[in-house]
Amino acid sequence: MIRYDSPLAEEFLTTGKCESCPIIDMHAHMFDNAGCNMLVDTTAKQVAQMDKNNVPLAFMVSHDVLYGGFPYMEADHKAAEAFPGRFYQYVGVFDPDCDPKRDIDFLESHKYAVGFKFHGDTYGVSIADPSHELYYAYADERKLPILFHTWCGSRCDGEGEAEKVLRKWHNFPFIAGHSFQRIEESIELCKAYPNLYLELTAVLSKRGMVDAYVKAGLSDRILFGVDAPWFSYEFGIGALLSADISDEDIRNILYRNPLRIMKEANIEIPESLKKFVNE
Repeated sequence: MIRYDSPLAEEFLTTGKCESCPIIDMHAHMFDNAGCNMLVDTTAKQVAQMDKNNVPLAFMVSHDVLYGGFPYMEADHKAAEAFPGRFYQYVGVFDPDCDPKRDIDFLESHKYAVGFKFHGDTYGVSIADPSHELYYAYADERKLPILFHTWCGSRCDGEGEAEKVLRKWHNFPFIAGHSFQRIEESIELCKAYPNLYLELTAVLSKRGMVDAYVKAGLSDRILFGVDAPWFSYEFGIGALLSADISDEDIRNILYRNPLRIMKEANIEIPESLKKFVNE
């Protein structure tokens, strides 16, 4: 559905991107991935894709870190350093190689490291496992974002495990990557826990999910992401612009909500985004 009354949709269809509406990608990856032919496999190529779609900033963790662990963390940070102001780094948390002190020390000593990433299904360890308490306490005190892979009914990162974390920790932005892939449960959790945010990777391909979230009054609790470079920005932006929501809702999702998270966590706002902070 094309919303012909939408200035943002008209701009996108006319020019191929929305110059007036910056996009902050809250769920990106980087570099090659073993066994896959990644067409966007370098930081420079990723920046080119971001420029093409008016994505001034992406929060990322590389495939190497997700599957290879801590030894690859420095390479992620060097990639962010190579393109100042374009990337922030999630510090990946790995089980059974979980080491909170080491990972927190890394975050504190690296300028572009600003939060954590958990992928319980990869390691078979619940995000509610006690071994993660030090991460949550540290992030909660500072309101740092944590991106979680979440999936419906998973014993590691489904709705039930997420609620165990949310019941205890109320300050850090709990970013539910993939939004649990369930509409009613996601809405119910968001209404119960104000620090829960729904991220749109693998959601935008399902007609009606974003519409339902906004209709439930959650326009200020949704974040944009496409698992870049796995899914294209063009598809994600087009799907969002085709949802039955307003341009104001879209602006909330694409940059206002992440800017609020950054501001509350004292994460430096890149120069390209400073003019949008007080909208």
